[in-house]
Amino acid sequence: YLTLDSLVNEHAYVWRQFAWAGCSPGDRIVALRGDVVVPSSQHTRPFWRHNLAENTLIMSSYHIAENTIPFYMAAIRDFQPTLIYAYPSAVYPLAEYVARRKLERGVPSLRGIVTSSETLLPTQREVIEEAMGCSIFDWYGQAERVVFIGTCERGSLHVFDDYGVTEF
Repeated sequence: YLTLDSLVNEHAYVWRQFAWAGCSPGDRIVALRGDVVVPSSQHTRPFWRHNLAENTLIMSSYHIAENTIPFYMAAIRDFQPTLIYAYPSAVYPLAEYVARRKLERGVPSLRGIVTSSETLLPTQREVIEEAMGCSIFDWYGQAERVVFIGTCERGSLHVFDDYGVTEF
């Protein structure tokens, strides 16, 4: 069950994953996950908010569309993040846009992209890494906070056996 201690513990493991992706506390992060940032009825930008305390640009994954992607990419480039933390389905359309337009590397400041919460398809990985110019560090966890498996800086998956008991 969810407690303050379990949230703090989870945060520490997420930061281990972020560190493997080249991100340090205080670095700029773009979050493209299921956060409700603006009302679904909003049709004008911005579709994001800056969390100053965590130095994170929290972007709505619900407003990504062909006509909004250029604004998302401009905001991300202006923010100059070290890391993008995203659902694969949220970062993929941005990478596809960069690839289709044959734009230079998506975000020059990026060191890594951390994906989770959805299956990362091989085709998505290929397009995202090529267009954004950095590696993806996919991780798997559960809302029940019993298993955590993440990708290290060498590209291998690791079971965080100090997180919980994982049975195969």
